[in-house]
This record gives sequence, structure tokens and C-alpha cells, in this order.
Amino acid sequence: MRNSIRYIFIASWLLITCNNIEDAEPANRNTFISLYEKMTNYYSKALEPIEDGYLIGGDLQRSADVYDGVISKVTSQGQLVAERNIPNMAINSIKQISDGYLVSGYRIEANDTSQNLNDRVIKSALLVKLNQNLEIIGNPLIINDPSPGSVTIDYEGNAIAAYPSDSVILVGTYQSGTQPARTFLAGINTNNLTVKWIEKYALLDRNFKNSSSAFINSMGVVWASGSTREIQNSEFSFLTIPVAEPKSVFVNFGQYGENDNQNYSLGNICKSDLGFGVVGTYTDIQSRAQNLYFVRFDIAGNLISNSAVFFDAILSRDNTPLSDQSISSTNEKGFAIASTKDGGYILAGSMTTTAAGGVNEARGNGGDDILLIRMDPFGTILWNKTLGGSGNEEVRAIHETADGGFALCGNTSLSNLNSIFLMKTNSRGEVDK
Repeated sequence: MRNSIRYIFIASWLLITCNNIEDAEPANRNTFISLYEKMTNYYSKALEPIEDGYLIGGDLQRSADVYDGVISKVTSQGQLVAERNIPNMAINSIKQISDGYLVSGYRIEANDTSQNLNDRVIKSALLVKLNQNLEIIGNPLIINDPSPGSVTIDYEGNAIAAYPSDSVILVGTYQSGTQPARTFLAGINTNNLTVKWIEKYALLDRNFKNSSSAFINSMGVVWASGSTREIQNSEFSFLTIPVAEPKSVFVNFGQYGENDNQNYSLGNICKSDLGFGVVGTYTDIQSRAQNLYFVRFDIAGNLISNSAVFFDAILSRDNTPLSDQSISSTNEKGFAIASTKDGGYILAGSMTTTAAGGVNEARGNGGDDILLIRMDPFGTILWNKTLGGSGNEEVRAIHETADGGFALCGNTSLSNLNSIFLMKTNSRGEVDK
């Protein structure tokens, strides 16, 4: 049964996505699609390029709220060569360091003795170190509430920013009871996974949802966060780019959409030659239109004026951004972003198959398909492509490869079973025959 699902998945993708490769350069035909299945739902969370291939971070669902983390080492052609299960861990990010790999995320434990229903589940941030053979080194670092009382504080590790030395900074969130989720930074010694310092940030009466990527520059640690709150079953969110010195306060706090009273949901952030690019999902509160958005910030984390681009898979298929983000022909979401060698960007999201506007305007191959958008360093759209089969697919991580192609890792749902895929496209975002 599993082999038949694998065959149907790959065959349908090849039949559907290989219909416009006539302009592909022969040198860029090194493409593939690989599927990684388990006996239960298996979700892609992270992709880290390494010297001889990739590390894939996934969550294997054991129950409604409990996962086992799975780190898979695959070759540059997608063949699985090693795998490590990390019991009771949900993964958010992977970072390669000089002597191995760090994996951040969280674990969930039951607290059946609590009188407070909100504290029946305890969440602790986790940081696990693996050597190059994927063997766990030492004990995981656990960041949690040291003295749980009537209200437990939940912690989650989101992103890892690495120094060239033996230190990293873990970016995460913490939440006390029903209070909004806040951000913490922790300086970590990678030799023995000990905490050097921890700093907490609580600025607004909103929930902070942090990116899975973080960076270090001359000003400090830079990451992205969605600042969200819910009003009458509608979520309002704006984008923030915090910049913080280690063991200190914010030195900058770039923002976008803070006065719009709309929902700018965060996908992820990447660093480029000119600063930072961010991708996400815009939802208009009034019209309920949903579009992918992209916006740029300079190296100090300041918003670059007039850099926002909104994209609809039908209305923008000719590479023209939307002039009015409150309209949409289909639903798009922005999940992943990476910088390219020419200083530009590759964006990955999803779009829902649609026949809006008649047969000639139809786009998509069934369900939710992958949406790829290539941009130059200044946010001009160069091309856009859709990829996918008859099921639902979404990308969780993307990277440019050495030959100018792109590695995409994400999820696909077939026969009510979620699996992970890794795809390598050519430089035009296509899978060759």
C-alpha cells in the first residue's frame, strides 16, 4: 500500500509538473522528487543544507499533541542515508555547527495534578546536539519553569543564530497561563549545552510568533515575529523585525502593517546582500481576501519604504504584483524564503486550485499546490510557477542549490496520510522529465 501511494504521488507530479520545460537549460536538468513516509502522520519542519546533502527535520505524530522528532540525513539526490529519532520532541529548526548539528523545538508533558485547566499540559523548550553521525551528544538542554506553581510558564525554542565560535543564541517564546506569548533569547555554550544568560522581552499586549530563522550581524540578533491578537474570532497581526544585543534590550524594532488593523501572518525571514526579506500571508479582515506578501528591511532592521509586494496566483500570473491587496482570485499563503546568489529571493507558498474567470484562467492541479516566486534584489518579480499533484502540498523550507536550482521540503497529504517530500528543481523552478 505504501509503495503504491509513493508511485501514485511521484507519477502524478511528473505528469502534471513537466509540461513547460521547453525553455529549461540542459545544464540545469538535475532534478528529482523524493517522498519520505511513516506509518502515521509525518510533518516537515526544517531543511538544513550540509556538505554532502541535506538534513530534514520532521515531526512524527504519536497522539493529538505529542510528537517524536526525526532527523534524516539524505544525499544531494534525496537518498536516505541515516536517521535519528528524538523522543517527545517537536522540531522547529536545525543549525549546523563546527562539530555537528543543533536541533531546537519543544516537548509536551501532562500535568494531571494541576487544578488549572490551562496548566494540564506543560511545554518545555528543547535544544539537542547531534554529531555528524546523528548520534545524540550529552543531555538535551531543557528550558522550562524551574518552580511551577499555580500557573505554569510554557517555553518553546524557535530559531538558532550561530556565532563562528562555540556559542549560539536560541530565540524562543514563553507564556504564563493565559497571558500573551512573549520572546526570550538565551546564550548557549555549544560544547556542553549550558545557558550562559537569558533575556526576556515583553512589550505589547499581543502574542509573539517567532520565525524559524535568526541571524547575527554587527548590531546583534535579528529575527522576525508576528505580533498577533484575536478580536471577535478575527486575528489581527503585524510584522516586526526585532534587533537585540546579547543580554540587552532591543536596539531596533522594525515594523510593517502596525496601523492597518489587518492580518499579516509571518512565514519566515532570510538575509540577503541588501538586508532582510520576509514572506507571509496577508488576510484582509473585511473582504477575507488572502494573498502572499513579501517585504524588505535594511541590514539594521528598518522597513524599506514601498518594498511590499502582494501576489495573487491568478491576477499576478504575468508577474505583476497586486495594486489592491484586498482582492484575490484564490487563496495564497507564504511559508518559506531564501536568498539567491545574485542577491535576489526565492519565495515558496501555496495556492488553491481554481477555475475563476473561466477555463483560460484556471490554475493549479487539484487541492493546494506549491507556488514559487523568483524576485530580483529589489523585489521585482522575475517569474512564478506552480507545482503539485492532485493532493495538497505545501513547502516549509527552501534553499538555492549550488547549480542555481532550488531544494524544497514540505508536506503532502495522500489517502489521509501526511508525508514529507524533498524536491530539487532547476533554475527555472521546474522538475525535468
